[in-house]
Amino acid sequence: GQTPQVLLQPPYNLYNALAIPLYGSPEHRKVSLRHVLRRMGAAPCDAGLLWRKQKQLLHFMSVARLVRRRPLQQGESRDSQS
Repeated sequence: GQTPQVLLQPPYNLYNALAIPLYGSPEHRKVSLRHVLRRMGAAPCDAGLLWRKQKQLLHFMSVARLVRRRPLQQGESRDSQS
């Protein structure tokens, strides 16, 4: 065939699963997508940690938008501001 051998062997096993069902209902969508990711070789992670880090990042970004720096004076650098 025309398929490269690397795609036929682990971890890809391209043709081992011909179809992975994807369900559209909200209660099943998350599980369906996890099945697809697992078949592609993804490993489970600590979702709680990722959620907390995302929340911290979003908070930091919202605070950064609110903070306005005063314009620089001639000869002044951002490092010298306090």
